[in-house]
Amino acid sequence: MEAWRFIATALTVAVGSFMVLGLMANVRARRETGAREVARTGVRGGLAVAVVAALTATVLPPVVCWSLVGAGALVTSIVMITG
Repeated sequence: MEAWRFIATALTVAVGSFMVLGLMANVRARRETGAREVARTGVRGGLAVAVVAALTATVLPPVVCWSLVGAGALVTSIVMITG
């Protein structure tokens, strides 16, 4: 496996983890739901991140991988800035 795939996969997991944590916080704050719904959101988000990371590590072309990393970083930055 190429070195760029390791880097892209690691960045995808890092960005995805922040996005899942932010999504879980939004579910908890806006819906005022219990821990079960927050955990369910975390599991679904974690599964989505795992699937994207696996695709990044194995089959996606470089342009798509780096586009996913860039878009995820952009979205995460905007969400962190705006709250």
